[in-house]
Amino acid sequence: WKAGAIQWPRPKRLPVGPLMDYGYEGTPWLLTSLTAPAEAAPGPVVIKAHATWLVCQQICIPEEATLSLNLNVGAGRHDPAVAKDFAAARALLPVASPWKVTYSIGSGGALGPNLDIYVAAPSLAAAHPATADFFPATSGIIKNAAPQLVGYAKDGMVLRLAPGTKAAGTLQGLLVLTGTDGSTQALEVSVPPGPVPAV
Repeated sequence: WKAGAIQWPRPKRLPVGPLMDYGYEGTPWLLTSLTAPAEAAPGPVVIKAHATWLVCQQICIPEEATLSLNLNVGAGRHDPAVAKDFAAARALLPVASPWKVTYSIGSGGALGPNLDIYVAAPSLAAAHPATADFFPATSGIIKNAAPQLVGYAKDGMVLRLAPGTKAAGTLQGLLVLTGTDGSTQALEVSVPPGPVPAV
C-alpha cells in the first residue's frame, strides 16, 4: 500500500499576541490518496499510520498517535454517511489560479517598503471580494503579522503586504479570496516580479 502526499486545505490567519500563525480550527480533514498493491486480494484490510501534529492556543503542544482504519478491498461504493464530509473537504482544497499574478516592491514612504501583489482579473475588480489573504509557501517572504490591504485597479485587484527579508524571485503561496456572500476560494499562485498598476 502507498499513500500520496497530504492534500492540505486552505489555512486561516490566526493571531497570537503580536504574532500571526497559519493553521486550522475545529476538525480539519486532511485528504490523501491510497494506492493498493496490484496483488491485493478482495477482503478486509487494516491501514495504519503514525501522525504528529501541534495543538495551539496560548502555546503549542505537540501530540502524536498511531491510527488505524479498517477498509474492504473490492468494488468501491460511496458511504452516504460521510459523502458530504468528503465533498466539503474537497471544496477547501486550493486550485491553480486562472489569472496572471505579478508583484512589485516599492518604497512605501514613511510606513516603510511595501510588497504589492496584482491579480489581473477584471471580474475581481467588479466583484470586490470582502477579504483577500496571501499565505506564503516559505517563511520570510512577508511580515506575517502586518495588515494585508486590498485595493482595486481598473482591471484587477492589488493586495498590499509588508515584505520580509526573503521577498525576491518568484513567490509561491496561496491566495484566499472571500466574497461578500461568504463563499471562499483558495488559489495556488506562482508570482513573478512584474508591473503592478496604481490603485
